[in-house]
Amino acid sequence: MWAAKEALFKCRRAAVSFSPTHIPVKLINANENLLFASEDLNGFFQIEEEFIMAVCSDNLKNIKFEIVKNKDQVTGNSLRSEIISYFAKKNKIVEMGSDKLNLPVLLPADVPISISHHGNLGAFVYPKHLLY
Repeated sequence: MWAAKEALFKCRRAAVSFSPTHIPVKLINANENLLFASEDLNGFFQIEEEFIMAVCSDNLKNIKFEIVKNKDQVTGNSLRSEIISYFAKKNKIVEMGSDKLNLPVLLPADVPISISHHGNLGAFVYPKHLLY
């Protein structure tokens, strides 16, 4: 539930404090998949031995996510470098920046991106249209 609530909070990109008790979540069992929903957002879980990740969007078909595993701890700065390298390998030159709410965006187009890291794992979610 915590992962779903954090994903929903990040997806809404609001300038408020994270208050998990104020984020409604409905869990949905669908053909052996665990999904979740809240108001106009839907999501799914990526469940692995090392982690549980929740991804959500108002249109899940329009997003992609990547998981970063390092032997050392992933920090905000190291994950941002990984993101820039990821897009460079796909011939897309971007920089990391912040919007007016100080939330992460890809520059120069100010495209919202969600990032998360803990221990030696990191992840980022971005709109598919960036690469297609």
